[in-house]
Amino acid sequence: MNWKRLALCAMLGITVLGTTACGTKSGEQPQGNTVKAETVAMPNFTNAPIADEYAIFDTNYGQFKVRLLGSKAPITVKNFDYLVKKGFYNGVTFHRVIEGFMIQGGDPDGTGAGGPGYTIPDEFSNDL
Repeated sequence: MNWKRLALCAMLGITVLGTTACGTKSGEQPQGNTVKAETVAMPNFTNAPIADEYAIFDTNYGQFKVRLLGSKAPITVKNFDYLVKKGFYNGVTFHRVIEGFMIQGGDPDGTGAGGPGYTIPDEFSNDL
């Protein structure tokens, strides 16, 4: 898998599922850090491209920075920004960690099956 595709997978995985707190290591189950979030109303996002930006994630393992490609996935980035501003990801854990490959998080249930109560359309680009 080339770096651009890996970056897309990471960006989409983190953006769609997002998170700001890391509570488990590979193979561990979340323990008590999971926050039950209320359903968030879905705003009306347009697919007009926006500027790329960066998100800084603060975890109990340190910080990391992720580039959000608003020029390629504007609805996904707008949705991520919206949920961050609503506090949706506060206290949420990474529910899946594969060392050296990927992380998934942003589910308030800590299972990978939860979300804000709505879905957004998938955004794919051959440019990534």
